[in-house]
Amino acid sequence: MNVLVARNRKGSFLLSLAGGSLLLGIAYFLAGSAGLVLQSSQPGVSPLWPASGVAFAVLYLFGVRYWPGIVLGMLGLAAYTGVSYGVALPAAAGSTLEAVVPVWLLNRLGVDIRFRQVSHIIRFTLLAVIVGPLFSATSGIIGMRVTGATLVLPQYQIWLLWWTGNAIGILIVGSLIITWVKNRLPPVRVAFEITGYVIVMAMICLLSFTRQNQFTALLIMYLTAPLSVITGIRCRALGVTSISITALFMFIISALWLPQASLPATIDKLYYAQLLFIAFSSLMGLFVAAAYEERQHNDRLAYEASHDGLTGLLNRKGFYQNASDAIRTAHAHHAEHCLIFIDLDDLKAINDNAGHMTGDNVIRHVADCIRRHIRSRDCAARIGGDEFVLIFFYCPLAQGKQIAQKILDEINDQTIEHDGKVMSMSASIGLSMIDRSTKDYQQALKEADIACYEAKRAGKNQIRLAAGLMTGQV
Repeated sequence: MNVLVARNRKGSFLLSLAGGSLLLGIAYFLAGSAGLVLQSSQPGVSPLWPASGVAFAVLYLFGVRYWPGIVLGMLGLAAYTGVSYGVALPAAAGSTLEAVVPVWLLNRLGVDIRFRQVSHIIRFTLLAVIVGPLFSATSGIIGMRVTGATLVLPQYQIWLLWWTGNAIGILIVGSLIITWVKNRLPPVRVAFEITGYVIVMAMICLLSFTRQNQFTALLIMYLTAPLSVITGIRCRALGVTSISITALFMFIISALWLPQASLPATIDKLYYAQLLFIAFSSLMGLFVAAAYEERQHNDRLAYEASHDGLTGLLNRKGFYQNASDAIRTAHAHHAEHCLIFIDLDDLKAINDNAGHMTGDNVIRHVADCIRRHIRSRDCAARIGGDEFVLIFFYCPLAQGKQIAQKILDEINDQTIEHDGKVMSMSASIGLSMIDRSTKDYQQALKEADIACYEAKRAGKNQIRLAAGLMTGQV
């Protein structure tokens, strides 16, 4: 039985390998045919090779075991275009290494090509865009030399043209496929915005590709750089890869408008420069998108580290940071800040009778009450299960007492119903001041905590001042 299972698994693996390789070969052939629309002065060499991007993306997403598809696709192109197999076989070997080696290295380094980290984009650019095409360009030149193929251009120009075309294919086509497969579909609003940027990019390319004056054409292409930056900021990598592939599509389509006799010379000059503009704009947009993604991620981590998950108020760490600022300004500028300590009354009874979910709703409600009475520069924190601390910056004692009373009144106005029973809400509040005589914020917090304890001991649902201020109930 185990032997049969092993044979079945092996057969399924081979069938999957054959099917996947065949699909990759077909995709590689179609993408290569699109690239050959833009043949340069050297027959069989294109300044843009989308097939490299297809091969890299497939091996990165589904595994390097499908590398035979690259060989199949390259041999199919050789048969279709009449290129000798003496040139095609070395080119196929180089194209396979072009995809396999970077994918293996990127996987070993743990690079995630969703373009959310600048460091990962740098590694992708170095290994996949720069190093990978070295294999295909070098092996292609070797094949031409060994077979004695006629070279219209100098070898170094052919090598550079080959390397650039494959690099741009990986940068734009490969990143597009990987980004759209590994990321979720964008919200409708973002999708509409991306569509708008795609239309603008198409218009820029159309204007540039139809200009006869080279200076005017390149000047228009400069607009692709700020458009990529804006798209990276607004729509991240999904948007950047979308407008970049649009530019390449317009690039290929526009070549069909030119007379075939003038196409190689045009590509070697103006079109080549325009293609480089598209590549650099795409890379710039991806870097900007990753930088903003990292910043957003870091901001989110900083927020989670300093805020309470249940209420959205500051947590202990966030409170300590604000309290330190209060002490510093009090000592440096003789400022007065009011510290208010709030402890809910009988929350345990609510949890026991109505459940902890109801208790959480009570805590959220108190947090909402607090938000309605603080200014943007003030501090509100939840430092315990039912304990809140507020710092009102540059606030005298009388004003602090008024605010504390308003919060207490609003808490008292709320009731909780559960199983036909109505439960009231209340809190005990203690006040202290942070001024130039305050040693540190722990002293002010302790004084307010003691005052809150006195309020509870005196019957709860009231406000007390810290010793050294005004004694008695407010």
